[in-house]
Amino acid sequence: MKSLLMHSDVNKIYFLIEDDVFPYDLPSEVECINIKGQQWFSADTCPNMKNRCSYMVLLRVVFSQIFPHLDRILTIDNDTIVRDNISELWDLDLEDYYLAGCSET
Repeated sequence: MKSLLMHSDVNKIYFLIEDDVFPYDLPSEVECINIKGQQWFSADTCPNMKNRCSYMVLLRVVFSQIFPHLDRILTIDNDTIVRDNISELWDLDLEDYYLAGCSET
């Protein structure tokens, strides 16, 4: 998070947490959203997916429900170091795409 704030023009970062309180002080650009106890998937939805993906990865499927006020979301794992300005990613033409991704290197 620190590297992202240092190397981009980010207005807001959302942390999805499974606790009532984040134990550290956060800058004003960061907002924690407690997702603990919320039912995002029915019991019969994608039963085999829970064996293949973590709950936090599966949540990406319902980001439009968690963040209905946003028209674009860039997800970055919490162990990712941002080494350069990523603001240009917002200028990508995604009109014909619902989802985009990249491979890990």
